[in-house]
Amino acid sequence: MLIVKTSKGWREVPKVVNADFRFLAHRISDFSFSLQEGVKNMSISLDIDPELEYKCLDNGCYIGLLTLSVKVRGRSGRKISLKLDASIKGKFEAPASMEKNTFENFCMISGTATLIPLLRAAILSFTSQAGMNPPIKIPLINVPQSLSKAGKKEGKEQSKE
Repeated sequence: MLIVKTSKGWREVPKVVNADFRFLAHRISDFSFSLQEGVKNMSISLDIDPELEYKCLDNGCYIGLLTLSVKVRGRSGRKISLKLDASIKGKFEAPASMEKNTFENFCMISGTATLIPLLRAAILSFTSQAGMNPPIKIPLINVPQSLSKAGKKEGKEQSKE
C-alpha cells in the first residue's frame, strides 16, 4: 500500500501496477477528405476496421502492429457528399510470459480502444479547421461488443462462400 496526503488528510491507496501489455507508438498513416460545397442535412455513417499483424521475437516477446481504418460517409439523399478515410497504426508489445491468444485479444480490444481517441482527435481537429460546422465527432464506441459483432458478421459472410 501507498500512503498519500489528500485534502482530507493521509490515506492508503493501492499501489499502481503497470500492465505487461504496452503501447509503444502510433502514427496516422493515411488521411483523405472530400466534401461537396453547399450540402446541408447529411446523414453520417461510420465504419471501423482493425487489422493486426504481429510476430514473436527471438526473446519470446510479442510485437504487434494494429492498423485501425476508419471510413466516414455523409449522404444527402442518395448522393455521397462527404468522404473521409483515415488509418492509424499503433505498435504494441508484450512479454514472453503472455500467451499468444491473450496478446491477440489485448491488441484487438485494448489496442483499438487506445487508438480510437487518437484518431477521433485528429478527425475532429481536421474537420473543424476545414470549416465544417459541426465538425465530425466519432462517438464513444463499445469496442468488445463492436468487434464481436464484426466477427460474427465476417463468419457469416465466409460461410456463404
